[in-house]
Amino acid sequence: MLETEITFLDSHREELLQQYGGKFLVIKGQQVTGAFDTVDEALRGTAAEHGLSSVLIGRPIDFQTEVFIPPWR
Repeated sequence: MLETEITFLDSHREELLQQYGGKFLVIKGQQVTGAFDTVDEALRGTAAEHGLSSVLIGRPIDFQTEVFIPPWR
């Protein structure tokens, strides 16, 4: 879930940092649909625009992709 959005953020991180700085971004698919100063503003803006659909909210400056590596047996 949200693989497309995470890939977009990871591959455009420098560009997004230059354009949006430390703002909280709302990413749907491969598009930034909002940029907000606080996570609360981002949540309210996302609910108004996207309803209950899945979106990624994060700041490019501190977003880290989690990686799961299964144990090797």
